[in-house]
Amino acid sequence: MNDKFDDNIKKALEYGTSHVLDQKDQVWEAIKVRTYYLPKGVSRMNKKRKKRNPFIKIMAASTVAAALLLTFLIETEPGKAAIDKIKEMFEPQKNIVQELEGNKEETQVELNHSKMGYIIYVDKEMYDMVKTDDADKIVAKHKAEGLPEVFMEITQIVDKDPNTVAADIENQLKAEFPIVENRGQVSDPIKGILIRATTGHEWNDKVVVYYLVDNTQGGTFLIKQQYFMEASEGHGARFYHMLKEFEIVKE
Repeated sequence: MNDKFDDNIKKALEYGTSHVLDQKDQVWEAIKVRTYYLPKGVSRMNKKRKKRNPFIKIMAASTVAAALLLTFLIETEPGKAAIDKIKEMFEPQKNIVQELEGNKEETQVELNHSKMGYIIYVDKEMYDMVKTDDADKIVAKHKAEGLPEVFMEITQIVDKDPNTVAADIENQLKAEFPIVENRGQVSDPIKGILIRATTGHEWNDKVVVYYLVDNTQGGTFLIKQQYFMEASEGHGARFYHMLKEFEIVKE
């Protein structure tokens, strides 16, 4: 999984266990009891096996510790809170608060799982998810005649890393757009390389934004957003918040 997902899991566990840090001594004592104070028969048997494989000892201790942790998570209120926090990341539907044109708006979004190995939450009231063999395209339902198409398209390049893809995209954009900015590595709304291009600064000028995200397997998720300048605080902001919910997952 990517770093963002790992961070979410860490935060969820910290959230659920932050109120029970004062119990760490009791938990450690429980682990010592399980690992050191074995039944007498077992202890005598172990003493006879002086050359016991140390890997087996480590695995046994790890198994006990894992079992204790699982029991702790399931049977305590803080543990349940941690698990609930993790479940929230993959709810079929949820509400998010996003700022659009200076106003905060609560929006319901729906979970979409891609065969490419990621999840994303989509505002189904405003957009359609169109899937093909090699691309997922989130398309605005309301189209304005004479203006650039509004969409966010996600594809995957399996054999090129983000830096290599970034060089290709930047060269391609420079041949098509008068204004191209390679902003390098960013962490918001997603960790990746950001490249932005536009035809100008008028309200109806086309804006194209690329995020190049490491797919954790030697390839790149290529995320392309397109809208027009006046829609930057509308569609642009909605794409921003949807992309914050993007997570790489493995089957």
